[in-house]
Amino acid sequence: MRLKIVFFISLCLLISCTSNTNKNLPEFEGVDGKTLTKNIKTAKTIHDEIKHVKVKTNYDEFLYLNNVFDSIWGIRLETNDSSIIGNIDKIKIIDNDIYLLDKYHSKSLKRFNNKGLFKAAYGRIGKGPGEYYEPTDFYILQNSVVIYDQFSAKLNHYDLEGNYRKSERVPFILNALLYSNKDEIICHTFSTDNYHVEKIKKYSLLWCERGFNIRYRGAYRGNDLVTNFLSRNNLDQFNDKIIYHEPYSDSIFSIYTKGIIKPVYVIDFKKNLIIPKDIFKNNNRKKLIKTFNEEYAVFFGGQIVTEDFLYFPYSIKGSVYHVFYSNNTKKVVSGNRIINDINYIYDFSNAIQCNENTLIGYMNASIVVENMLRINNDKIFNKIEEELKLDISKLTSSDNPVLVFYRLKNF
Repeated sequence: MRLKIVFFISLCLLISCTSNTNKNLPEFEGVDGKTLTKNIKTAKTIHDEIKHVKVKTNYDEFLYLNNVFDSIWGIRLETNDSSIIGNIDKIKIIDNDIYLLDKYHSKSLKRFNNKGLFKAAYGRIGKGPGEYYEPTDFYILQNSVVIYDQFSAKLNHYDLEGNYRKSERVPFILNALLYSNKDEIICHTFSTDNYHVEKIKKYSLLWCERGFNIRYRGAYRGNDLVTNFLSRNNLDQFNDKIIYHEPYSDSIFSIYTKGIIKPVYVIDFKKNLIIPKDIFKNNNRKKLIKTFNEEYAVFFGGQIVTEDFLYFPYSIKGSVYHVFYSNNTKKVVSGNRIINDINYIYDFSNAIQCNENTLIGYMNASIVVENMLRINNDKIFNKIEEELKLDISKLTSSDNPVLVFYRLKNF
């Protein structure tokens, strides 16, 4: 029921949060859109090998985690006044350090080591040097940590210890950015506010030079406001692969340098069709909300592409299904009722990143504690490893979230 409510709220926000003011924002006064796009080209889509993933929806189907994972473990994150973090919106693991972005609760970027010990924080809320309104996205470039703030349209640069270095202006609104190499930035933009740069306002992907001169544009979206709705990882990087998915479409793309797009997966939901595009036109509230109670397959994002597997969630009638696909065997394992029959403590929860063939997610500490208390009165308790029992016994409901790792196995 909780997942259904969350999905319904998302549909409402999808409509209510889209706007079209057709006005330039004050942050971009003086920005010359014609100069930024002087040499712009349209990206090229190349159709090489495409994997077709056939998904059959069986209602109330159990998914036993032992069928797809060989092990599950957690890392408790140190909790103190400096390290507090709420939900986790982005995870990056670099050189045994774990960078965690919390956009909306603590509004912070924190670094922990691979044992969960707190190492550094980057910037803070404010209007001064090195401060931001929102840490919208971040990336690590050589020895710098760079935070993008969409509300002030700037990049803040810090050293690895969190010391502020400099800021630079971003001349248009974007939602996410990745460095494909040291000289090229790939950006995802969903906003309809970029009226000062006429040639990009109907496109979702941009390839830019370091100074944000735009060389390529791709993923044309036109005036379709509803499909601009923000999904958590429309554009993200998994094991050095840059992956893009347009919300509510059936395709997943690999993104390359110099304006190259390659479709890599097409999802076939069989009898449960993808929502027809005409429903998205003209912000048709009644038609869109009606799909919540119909048989459409709603693929809103959340995909993770590992070295050998694809994971993604989708929804039918508000119930969320989880799909695992093996590139090697072409086999699909899926279900909407998940059972952790490996260690019984960690739910399959909030998976947003991977390391090789290991998915990475997180659980709120209060839910982990609640699971342990529930199992404490169950026969399953004796099956749990003593080391895990000891580790969880040190956790309190008010602690930082627990990072959870799910290592995929051949199936």
